[in-house]
Amino acid sequence: PLWVAERIVQLDHLTRGRVMLGLGPGSLPSDGIMVGLSQTQTRPLLEDGLGVIMKLLNTDEPVTFKNDRWDLRDARLHLRPYSTPLFDMVVPAVASPTGPKLAGMHGIGLLSIGATTAAGFDALALHWDVMEQQAKHYKTKVDRNKWRLVGLVHCAETLASMSSDGEVCS
Repeated sequence: PLWVAERIVQLDHLTRGRVMLGLGPGSLPSDGIMVGLSQTQTRPLLEDGLGVIMKLLNTDEPVTFKNDRWDLRDARLHLRPYSTPLFDMVVPAVASPTGPKLAGMHGIGLLSIGATTAAGFDALALHWDVMEQQAKHYKTKVDRNKWRLVGLVHCAETLASMSSDGEVCS
């Protein structure tokens, strides 16, 4: 988590605040395998890592944290974030309430990945309710403007944009 926080703050400075951080557990088992994790470990590590990252980004206080994967002792950032308030941060969700719980807990945005699928669309109301409940419990705020709905889009050439010989016209 320290490495991620350091790098995103550096990118925040390099882009003068035009950066967004998305954090998720990874949906492909092969991603976890490459770094020695099983699927059962990824969500708890996301929860732990996000908590550490939020502390590092939002306070000057040193952060000490230990779990099976990380051992941070009086960790702090070398640079404070450029963005004030903090740059956009989001966690993903498809159907389960894991992402909305984290978004509400930390007052960050949600990336509803399956918004145009039946299961994803059906979960949208539940996701918002979970975010609001968590925000109330943890005394944070959630903002619909930081909620992004994602769906598949196919962009293709149209007949109107092609010449008679099949060349694309500008």
